[in-house]
Amino acid sequence: MSSDIDEIFQKLIEKGLSEEEIEEQVQKKAQQYGGFMSKQGILFIIAKEHGIKLYSPDIDHEIYRQIEDGIDYNGPPLRRGGSEFSNITQ
Repeated sequence: MSSDIDEIFQKLIEKGLSEEEIEEQVQKKAQQYGGFMSKQGILFIIAKEHGIKLYSPDIDHEIYRQIEDGIDYNGPPLRRGGSEFSNITQ
């Protein structure tokens, strides 16, 4: 699936969100990220939160699967330590 802004927006509408709800979520995320994320990036995050999988047609889907399988979205953030990533302890 292509991942341009219009297509992401349309997928969110098909998922049951109204245009107003989407724009409200975009504004909240924009504030959360302090303006350092594009609208497309924000829509990617919102789509992911609503269970929509987006892929670039330029990247092999097997790579996406391998990366997705290796990400723990519920785990603590990682920091670079030596040559490996390690969990941040607070």
